[in-house]
Amino acid sequence: MSNQHGGSVQNCRRAKRLLRSTERAARRAGPLSDLASPRVQAWRNQRRQYFNLLRQKKACFWTARVTTDQSNLRQLWQSLDQLLGRGRSPPTEINASGLHKAFDDKITAVFSATAGASEPTFTAAPAGCELRLFRPVTQADVTQMIRALPDKQCSSHPLPTWLLKTNVDISVSFEMTQEWRQQFVLFTH
Repeated sequence: MSNQHGGSVQNCRRAKRLLRSTERAARRAGPLSDLASPRVQAWRNQRRQYFNLLRQKKACFWTARVTTDQSNLRQLWQSLDQLLGRGRSPPTEINASGLHKAFDDKITAVFSATAGASEPTFTAAPAGCELRLFRPVTQADVTQMIRALPDKQCSSHPLPTWLLKTNVDISVSFEMTQEWRQQFVLFTH
């Protein structure tokens, strides 16, 4: 099994190196948003293949792990808890003041980075153009999306995902007020 694992790791590393090199080539050719560029298309295809490989390797790993642990229920539950992200103690260094400071710092950084930028320009939509497929986002939609988040956290975001998911009803009802919607519309226009 360790030989298989070593080969699997090498396959992932090789795929990641190939993804990075195609990304560098695509960036040299122009913006990554240029979907007509053959290099951007190659990078997007390589990225898709890489993520499919990762999904396949994770599925194989966890299937093998559960199969190995199926005769020992205690070990099986520990593996399932690990898979689901349960049992981790929350970081102790996060507190309300630290979270507030992180948000203030982030907002200040965005304002500083965009202070000298020119006003945004918009192109008028052609006559008769409608966005019929869009619908308003409801509190239930936002709650459902937040609850579907995986139980993991990025170190650059100080709010633990488990805390957000635990308090999603409070957060969503507070955030989705009419005043917030108006501010959001003003901010985006």
